[in-house]
Amino acid sequence: MKKYCDTCGQSRDVTTKEIRDTFRVKDKEVDVTITITTCDVCGNEVYNEEQEKKNDLIVFDAYRRKSNLLTTDEIKAIREKYGLSQAKFSEILGFGKKTITRYENGSIQDTVHDNLMRLFDRKFNAAMIFEWRKNDINPKTRTTMSFALSNQDVDETRFEYSTTTRYAFPNHNLKIYDSNDGEKNVC
Repeated sequence: MKKYCDTCGQSRDVTTKEIRDTFRVKDKEVDVTITITTCDVCGNEVYNEEQEKKNDLIVFDAYRRKSNLLTTDEIKAIREKYGLSQAKFSEILGFGKKTITRYENGSIQDTVHDNLMRLFDRKFNAAMIFEWRKNDINPKTRTTMSFALSNQDVDETRFEYSTTTRYAFPNHNLKIYDSNDGEKNVC
């Protein structure tokens, strides 16, 4: 493969190789393995836009893991679990239209957005968020999400009863499964 080498001033054969390096992202240092492209003649690093984007994802995902944030793949998996486009997922969560696109392309989410996406990973929470937001969501997105919720294989709505549950979801008719007493209508 040939790439333009700034040092040589012309197109040269290049080689890719993996290196281990440390990067500072926000308040943390992350140690990762990235791939770089070097000129076969002078040995200097050559800019490779596609590889730089991949390296950025590697570095930013390492930061996310170190900061206990969802990685780009985890965000995508949650979205795809419900068959949602990036724009529809953003709409349901109440984010800007391109927010999920930015997160899946490497931008680092804040903790509040991360927490909301984590909650959405559970069917029960997704259903609650959808219920709260459904009047602000366009009809096509409502249909997509209603279908996704009705076709989830795992029933995640069952959890242990807690006296605090009724305060967490006031004014909602929730049925909670208690392993000792069966189903209860708690609020």
